[in-house]
Amino acid sequence: MSLQQRVASDLKEAMKTGNELAKSALRMLQAEFVRKEIELGKKGQGLTDEEALPLVAREVKKRKETGSRNVTVEELLKLLNV
Repeated sequence: MSLQQRVASDLKEAMKTGNELAKSALRMLQAEFVRKEIELGKKGQGLTDEEALPLVAREVKKRKETGSRNVTVEELLKLLNV
């Protein structure tokens, strides 16, 4: 299962269980995946793990730098089991 598929699967599970923090973090990642797909001209084809992982790292870095309380770095990494 690719990282992008894993995020989609985990998002569905978070929606079923009502985990608002997980839903927020995973939706943010999905939005970045879609943006990158469009940028690469691969809309609807999905990203490889090599293309998706830097996006996850960038989002984690953003949250570290801003001190975001909506989704902490540790929570995001825990959600992705990284």
